[in-house]
Amino acid sequence: MKVHSPSTLVEQALEYSKAGWWIYPCIAGQKAPLIKGGLNAASSDPVQVLEWFTRWPTANLAVATGPSNLVVIDEDVKNGVDGMASLKLLEAATAFAETLSSHTPSGGRHFFFRAPAGSVPRAIGLLPGIDVLAGGSSAVLPPSRIRDACYSWADTAHEPLPLP
Repeated sequence: MKVHSPSTLVEQALEYSKAGWWIYPCIAGQKAPLIKGGLNAASSDPVQVLEWFTRWPTANLAVATGPSNLVVIDEDVKNGVDGMASLKLLEAATAFAETLSSHTPSGGRHFFFRAPAGSVPRAIGLLPGIDVLAGGSSAVLPPSRIRDACYSWADTAHEPLPLP
């Protein structure tokens, strides 16, 4: 999926669903699910997505990684932890600069990869400041807002690469 900048949240949500991403709404300004079942109730059905984001036009967006066939590497820069240093250990083996990525409100980044065949386990704290969001995980998507800051795409020319 190559990302562009639709003008409304509803349009962005529909773009994600058209790409086959299973999304769900979160409480405005938070990461908490707005719907019963949370990521387990995520959908790529445009009718369902349209209903949710028309009903809650200020909701945040999240993607369920498993059904979306995604693995998201979450680099955190907060609470005294600098995921950038840990990321350098992984960069030699992985095309972080070439895959779809977003900036997070805390100053970190999300790197989106296509999941390989088989199961990829979720790994919180893989390295200091590095989490692997896969399987039964989710990631907040642009243009969601947390604490007066937005998630934003770093480079819309890229799309998720296969995880090496």
